[in-house]
Amino acid sequence: MLWPTGCVDNFFEEPNKILEFSNTLNYKKDIYGKWPGERTENTFDINKEFFIWTTKKIMTLFYPMNLDNFEWSASQYFQKIDGNVYKNNGWIHFDKEAEFTAIIYLSKHKNCGTNIYSPKSFNSEPIHVAEKEKNYKNINIKNNKYLIENNERYEKNISFSSKFNRLIFFDGCQPHAAEKFSEENINEDRLTLITFFHYITGRAVKYPISQMRRV
Repeated sequence: MLWPTGCVDNFFEEPNKILEFSNTLNYKKDIYGKWPGERTENTFDINKEFFIWTTKKIMTLFYPMNLDNFEWSASQYFQKIDGNVYKNNGWIHFDKEAEFTAIIYLSKHKNCGTNIYSPKSFNSEPIHVAEKEKNYKNINIKNNKYLIENNERYEKNISFSSKFNRLIFFDGCQPHAAEKFSEENINEDRLTLITFFHYITGRAVKYPISQMRRV
C-alpha cells in the first residue's frame, strides 16, 4: 500500500452548511448495483468551486507545504443509504480505481462507520461480485450466503466509528466495508461525502508510505 490509513475529526469548520448543500441535490441509485443506496452526480459537475475546495483540503493533509506544484484527478459524491432498506452489513471490497479514498461522515450515526481488513490468504480478490451487484440493484434486505462467504475471507484490522464530521482515508487497494447502515433510534439516512482520488501528479510527488520506508 502506498497511502496511509488515517482519521481527522472536525474536518469541516461549518459542517451544517455542507449538510444544507447536500439537501439541495438530487440522488439516484446505480442501475448496475455497483454500490448501495443513492448518490449525487460528481460534485465537479454540480459545483466546481465546492469540488476544488474540498479535494484541496483533503490533499493538504498529505502535502501541506507545496500543494501548488500538484495536480490531481478525483470523483466525489454525496451518498445516502436508508438503513431501513439496507439491513445487511457492508460487502468487503476494494476501490481499485482510486489511489486513495476519503470518506466524511455527515449523519448522526455513531456505529455505522468503516472497517479496514486484511485478506486471510494470498488470493485477496473479492468473490461473488455479481451477487453483490444483484443484491444492491434489487435491494435484497436479507442476509445471504454470498456476502458471508466473501466477508469471511478477510480479518478486521481497523475500525472507524462514524462520528459526525469525521474524515477517514485509506489506500484504494485496502479491503474495506461499512460496518452497517442502520442504528437504533436514528431514522435518518446514513450520509457521507466520498472522494476517490484517481491520480496525483507533479514535480514533487512522493508517496507517504514509500518515503517512510526509505528513512
